[in-house]
Amino acid sequence: MLTEPKTLYKLMNLYMLRRVNIPLTNAQLTDFFLKHEYAPYFTLQQVLNELLESGLIRMHSNHSTTRYEITKEGEETLEFFGKNISPAIVEDMDGYLKENQFRIRNEAGVISDYYKSTNQDYIVHCELREGKTVLFQSAYSAFFAVMAVVFLAFALRALLTYVICYWGHTFGILVEADIRH
Repeated sequence: MLTEPKTLYKLMNLYMLRRVNIPLTNAQLTDFFLKHEYAPYFTLQQVLNELLESGLIRMHSNHSTTRYEITKEGEETLEFFGKNISPAIVEDMDGYLKENQFRIRNEAGVISDYYKSTNQDYIVHCELREGKTVLFQSAYSAFFAVMAVVFLAFALRALLTYVICYWGHTFGILVEADIRH
């Protein structure tokens, strides 16, 4: 067994990243450690930074999410030292990953980001992934995305107004339009 807790936390992170074979978010890793009370938040963040600095994991960041994936060196390290993780901890990690597999896959499958273009407009970039394979990728100008949301809001308002007026008249309820006359 390991005497240094940080070393154990590093191996646990490497194990989880290798086990799922997709990038995990900082929130997903943190959720496991905090839910099972293995490590405090700040200790976990320090461990992740040390893994990054040593080249055992890779980080991908956008405006809202940080994702981590294991490197070849991280896999080799886990091969040598992975047996030092107790079977009870491995069982906890496997149970967590199995219990949350659909949520983890869904969160890893849809990636969106935004950035400012050269003409001072914002571009929204969307990807749909299965594992590490990109299934669909597109970029939209923020203007068109905002206009689509405004149109949908207007259409929803019109539909709700129609339904309220129709059902209101059907049941003999006076609606605001009737009161004004």
